[in-house]
Amino acid sequence: MIRKYKQYLLIGLIFFAACSPTDDSSPLPEDFFVKFYGNNSVEAGYDVLVTDTGYLVFGSTNSPELNLSDGEDSDFYLVFTDSQGNSTSEVVFGTDAEDIPSRIKPTSDGGYIVVGTTTAADSEHTDIIVYKLDANGAVSGGWPVTYGFVKTTPFEGQNAEDSNEEGYDIVETEDGDYVVLGTTNNVNTDKDNPNPTLDKQDIYLFKISSTEVDHPIIWERVTGFDNGNDQGRSLIVTNTGLAIMGQTNVDKDGAGTGTNILFLTTDEEGLDSQFKVFGTGDGTNETGSKMKKTSDGGVIIVGTASTGSINSSILMKVTANRTLTFFETLSIRELDAGGNRNDNAIINNFGYDVVELSTGGYLVVGKRTGGTLEGDPSGDDIYIIKTDSFGKIKEGTSEDLKEGLFEKKYGGSGNDQANAVVELPSGKLLIAGTNDFGGTNSTMMMLMKVNRNGELLR
Repeated sequence: MIRKYKQYLLIGLIFFAACSPTDDSSPLPEDFFVKFYGNNSVEAGYDVLVTDTGYLVFGSTNSPELNLSDGEDSDFYLVFTDSQGNSTSEVVFGTDAEDIPSRIKPTSDGGYIVVGTTTAADSEHTDIIVYKLDANGAVSGGWPVTYGFVKTTPFEGQNAEDSNEEGYDIVETEDGDYVVLGTTNNVNTDKDNPNPTLDKQDIYLFKISSTEVDHPIIWERVTGFDNGNDQGRSLIVTNTGLAIMGQTNVDKDGAGTGTNILFLTTDEEGLDSQFKVFGTGDGTNETGSKMKKTSDGGVIIVGTASTGSINSSILMKVTANRTLTFFETLSIRELDAGGNRNDNAIINNFGYDVVELSTGGYLVVGKRTGGTLEGDPSGDDIYIIKTDSFGKIKEGTSEDLKEGLFEKKYGGSGNDQANAVVELPSGKLLIAGTNDFGGTNSTMMMLMKVNRNGELLR
């Protein structure tokens, strides 16, 4: 990889030009724990894991110096770092087509499993792609494998079309195999009264063998409403089977019209699906990003609610039996000149990941755009919001927010966003994402560390 140390330092200074956190020792901007990876071409950070020796940042690249096809398409990109975030090794892998990463998970053998979406060899449709990696990030023998349908199953009187599958999440099961979650437009399977006009996408759930040659499908389920656009986004293993989070345009359980959060549970073979739909009413579109287990056996879901041009992060908690504990829309207001919240100045913010904090409450990461109080020329910024255990952040003055609930932004002149967050054993928070440095095709993967107060660390 081409190293650009002077350029990294310059980029770091630009990045901190718009950052507001302070530290008692007042370190220089370049001394903060903010790291960038890639060639300042087109790299993006999607996820981060903690390893025995440091961290693993997962994303994509189409840099001509790194990419397998000289920058003509996107490939998967891994960066292993030490505990200080310094790159120790980098791995690029992918096909000859466009590969879009979604999730990376550690496996019981010390390696990793990766899921995403790839363009099929005929360039006419997309498939789900799965990679198994060893502890060093090298692709294991027999992988990758792609999964999907070539053509849709047509409704009566219609013709088959190209079938498009997208991969979003993957989990390892107790027997060492893997369950994959995605989305398909091959919807006309096992439906009672499908409506070909309204039924456009379904959740695609299947289990694959980790040991058999070519890693065949053990079982597969295409599930969703008969008249909905249903999509799978996040998957976890529960005590009774599987829990799936996604979204649907079906108005059910009083969720209202528009896009709503879809939550369902199944047994360990993907059967006995029990659906629940959550929304805030007609005209609002809620989309889910990530779902994680909570310490009390429930799940926490983060996403975004959109009404017209207003966007706000959402945080909701659901019990294992699909009962809603709370559903909060994090509508943040700008401070006016006197330091008070202005109810007419909403900050557009988007929630992409969440972590339950060991000290209580939750931390949401994502991005924010300029507030409505006044224009923000810096573009989108990394945004973090700390809530209490019920998903609330106190509205009021800046003094009120010193009680431990806060929202903070970080960023430079371009469009920046955070896509993943992990709490370390020390209580510090590790955040991964993408930084755009204000130029054309000039983004890099980013890793930053903050303390429990949201202040940048060295």
